[in-house]
Amino acid sequence: MAWDIPGTIPTSRTETRTIDGPFQIDRAFDATLSKRMSNRWSMTTNVVYNWDHDRGFPQNPNQDRFNERTITAWAWKTFGTWQGPYGLVISPVLRHQSGDARDRIVQVTLSTGTLDYQAEPEGAYREDNIWIFDTRLEKRVRFGARTLSLFLDAFNIANSNAAETQDTITGRRTAMVGGQSINYQRFLRPTVILAPRVFKVGFRFLF
Repeated sequence: MAWDIPGTIPTSRTETRTIDGPFQIDRAFDATLSKRMSNRWSMTTNVVYNWDHDRGFPQNPNQDRFNERTITAWAWKTFGTWQGPYGLVISPVLRHQSGDARDRIVQVTLSTGTLDYQAEPEGAYREDNIWIFDTRLEKRVRFGARTLSLFLDAFNIANSNAAETQDTITGRRTAMVGGQSINYQRFLRPTVILAPRVFKVGFRFLF
């Protein structure tokens, strides 16, 4: 239910309320574990977890319904290097992050105009959690004090198509696909997805 202002109320009327004051609590845990280069390999792991609880300063009853909220987010990354035989170096990276907390928005028309009304608390839904695996394969050739490196970079090796952002508006949309009109659900529809698998070849010369 959304609160509206009847057109019969005089514009000069003012309503004052006493509400709980705004506040914000933010707590984070960050840990890193590293293994320095020895025996031809090294590795680092990092994890971050964030917990946020806040209450804003609502300007109208619609904003007050889900004013107090708790949001969590996390991320994890592991990367390393292995120095193989014949000047071969492999450097993999594995990353994971939580999807953003989302709510459901309903667009309603009131006497004061169109309002994006929050129908559920933030965190009732969450965007896709993302896993990405990248790596670099490098071959190093030395010429005295000079080094020539040939490398192959591979990004998003698993070819994940997880959504980076998703629509939060309730309703439907129409799009033209191949000359045909397609009607589809708008809520939680991906608006941006991860880029596809990519390979890059190059070289580097140090002197």
